[in-house]
Amino acid sequence: MAALLCARLKRYLEKELTLPIQEITCWGDSRVALAWIKGASARWKPFVANRVQEIQESVSPQCWRYCLTKENPADIPSRGCSLGTLINTALWWHGPPWLMQGRENWPNEPAAIADDNEHLTVEQNLTASCLRFARNCQSLASERTTDVNLSVKELRNTEARWLREVQVKEFGIKPNSAERVREFEQFLDQDESKHPIILPHNHPVTELLIKDHHVRQMHAGVNQTLVAIITRFWIVRTRNAVKKIIRSCPVCRRVDAQPYRLRMSDLPADRVTESPPFSHTGVDFAGPLFVRPEVQGRDTGANKAYVCIFTCLTTRASHLELLREQTTDTFLQGLQRFISRRGRPRVIQSDNFRSFKLADTFIQCMFRDPDGVVSMLTSKACRIEI
Repeated sequence: MAALLCARLKRYLEKELTLPIQEITCWGDSRVALAWIKGASARWKPFVANRVQEIQESVSPQCWRYCLTKENPADIPSRGCSLGTLINTALWWHGPPWLMQGRENWPNEPAAIADDNEHLTVEQNLTASCLRFARNCQSLASERTTDVNLSVKELRNTEARWLREVQVKEFGIKPNSAERVREFEQFLDQDESKHPIILPHNHPVTELLIKDHHVRQMHAGVNQTLVAIITRFWIVRTRNAVKKIIRSCPVCRRVDAQPYRLRMSDLPADRVTESPPFSHTGVDFAGPLFVRPEVQGRDTGANKAYVCIFTCLTTRASHLELLREQTTDTFLQGLQRFISRRGRPRVIQSDNFRSFKLADTFIQCMFRDPDGVVSMLTSKACRIEI
């Protein structure tokens, strides 16, 4: 808001003053606000973007400079002070001492601070700190760098030093390396340019660079990661190296993992042993179905009916029996018709439905007490022939 007020004041003074103005410089002690002003307004949220756009329309971003808070006159009333103190403050009336001197005495712009979004590694920061320490040891006290934060230039120099070491080790010592480089018609360059930096595919530094670009691209696929890499680097057999890194990425492996496939157990012997049809049979009920008997001149209504399904476990053949109900007696009648047509099965498997269990109990009792069965059949006027 203070920068916006400054831009509006500048526009008002240009309109009211009749004096020719050759150059305007706006000062601010907020690095965040200056970064907003010097960047594209579309990058920020609507509240900030609207005000940055108005500031940029009034004052060119190149006209803004940074000054320390203690040297900013506007900071005095913003923090609160009495009128008597403000009248006797030279900074309020004349500004900082260097303001009345030449541009060479103005404060330098602060070094650009590395953004956290650059995914800087601990090794890169450590190398940059070691290089700064070595440079400070060789410099005068007035020329030493004492800033706590590492600048972008220092980190870039660290990266360039790593890449040169890799190139010297891979392409400057081995006799076969020169042939690989000559295939791409590359040449030695002092620093970054439009020509990509050539790197081997199997070096640890190359793997770290591929991982870094893969993370920057939000764990994208091979093609997108490859496009991001070749803008700066030319890696021998790039696609194979990128595929290898993506296949070993734990995040991608977790996201792209296929559902676990349960291992099916071996089929029982009854299912795979060759045997006559319906030697091993499975049985179950289906329904209910609503059937209407065909009686001329009478409306009998719909009645429930069930289908007893007999399935051969080996050949998957099926036999259907229509039953009126699911009682044990009805099932035994359907079983008798099934045996009459398909033969006696060796094994019958079911889902332990109550009718099936009662039928099993009844049949086992018949075999355990054959005399009782004979007497029961005799009482029913059934003749037994053996």
